[in-house]
This record gives sequence, C-alpha cells and structure tokens, in this order.
Amino acid sequence: MKLIADSGSTKTNWALCQGTFCRIFKTEGINLHFMSEEKVGEILTSVKLHFGEAISSIHFYGAGVSSSDKINVMSGYLNKYIDSSAEVDAFSDFLGACRALFGKGEGVASILGTGASTGVYNGDDIIQSVPSLGFWLGDEGSGSDLGKRLIKAYLRDELPLELKTKFEKEYGSFEREHIFKIMASEKPNAYFATFVPFLKINLEHEWASHLVSRAFDEFVKHNLLRYDVGGNLKIGFVGSVGFYFQDLLKATLAKYFDNDVVILQDPMQGLIDYHVTNVQ
Repeated sequence: MKLIADSGSTKTNWALCQGTFCRIFKTEGINLHFMSEEKVGEILTSVKLHFGEAISSIHFYGAGVSSSDKINVMSGYLNKYIDSSAEVDAFSDFLGACRALFGKGEGVASILGTGASTGVYNGDDIIQSVPSLGFWLGDEGSGSDLGKRLIKAYLRDELPLELKTKFEKEYGSFEREHIFKIMASEKPNAYFATFVPFLKINLEHEWASHLVSRAFDEFVKHNLLRYDVGGNLKIGFVGSVGFYFQDLLKATLAKYFDNDVVILQDPMQGLIDYHVTNVQ
C-alpha cells in the first residue's frame, strides 16, 4: 500500500492507496517550523489508527519541509512513528502543488492557503523560486496574511462599524494582549487563517473585497512579477484561499497576465494521479 500526504499548517490530507483505490482521511496539520517532535509524533501515531497493514511507501508533501535537513527530519519521523520498513520520500508542499497542477508538464505554480509560496516548475523540479519569507515577513495573499490584516484593522479600530459589529458578534471583543499571546503560540499562522471565512462571508462589502484584492496585488508584485512568465506557461494555484477567492484573484492576475489559470482547492487528487498513475 502507498500512503500519500499533503500537509499544511492547518490540516493534513492522507490517501491510503491499494492499487488504484484510495481512501482519504484527515489529521491535524504538520509544520516543522512551529512544531516539536512530540507533537508531530502524536499526529503521525494517530495516522496508524486508519489502517492495519504494512505500508510499502510513503510520499509526504509538507509545509516546512524546505531544506535537506528538514527532509531528513521528516523522513525519520515517518519511519519512526508510522512504519519503519516503508520506503519514505519527503518533499516540500510546494513540489506537491507543482505535481498536482501540472503533472510532468511546465508551469508557474503558487500555493495560496494558510501560507503562500511560488515557483517555476519544469515538469521535474522547481527551477526558480522567490523566498516566501514565511508568516512573519511574507506570505502576502495567504490565509494567515488576510487574517493578520483583518485583526490589525480591528485592533486599530479601522473596521467599518457594520463589519466591526459582525466581527464582535462572531468572535467577541479582545485587546492586543490576547493577540500577543497567540503570536507566541505554536502555530500563530494557523490561528490568523481562521478569520478568512469572515472575509469570505462579507466579501460583498467593499472594505473586505478591497482588503483581499490589495493582498493579492502585493502577492503578484512580490512573487509572480519576479518570473519571466511566457504566454504559453500556465499559472496554477493550489489552496483554499486561491479557490474561494478565485474571482478576485483572477481579476488581479488579469491586470498583469493573459496566461491560462488553473486553480485547485487542494492537491490530493493530482498527487494521487501522479503517484498511482505515473510513478511506478
């Protein structure tokens, strides 16, 4: 059996595949930048509750698996907590997005979920990328960035009265000290991303749509405009933010590009196709 994982900071989608039949299940997200081995091990141990047979191979794509050191660490965790005999491959979540979007074709790929990242994919590997700089310094246009912009506006009393009333009805009122505590927590990026549904629900309000559009514009300027995007290259997006705000995203892209755009809510089906169909 093959075990395929697509892991972000918020959730991990797993596919347990026997031949061409795959069963999907979810666990909490894993991000090595924010989590201890104890927490990662707890999540991976829970994965074993979903099956009782030995695993032949594990293909893990994850947030925070961004260097050879992190790849080795994650591979060790997978063998230690899931199956010590399994052949293990650990990759960045971004390579997973590329393979899901384009298979073995070329394109410019982006993740717009809890975090954000971009790069040029040649059908085999990522040949150019702009450092995302993560939650604290970058991730423009991501769920954590949108939530952070909303919270800053709330704490500075910049929300229009109508939206402030709705916000406090949904989340209660709080002061900056509450947010400072969150900022020191294990996964602050995932916390800020939880406010994205509020923006989606209130997207008809000009203030909310302008916040999202401004964030997407900064995402394009700091990332996609850094690449030589030829007219024949597809531009692809994976992630809930890109999917649920795709009208605003496409409108922003149209100001700069006329390329075909592909948007997936999550990469799992594409990864199943890649590993079950194309990888022997």
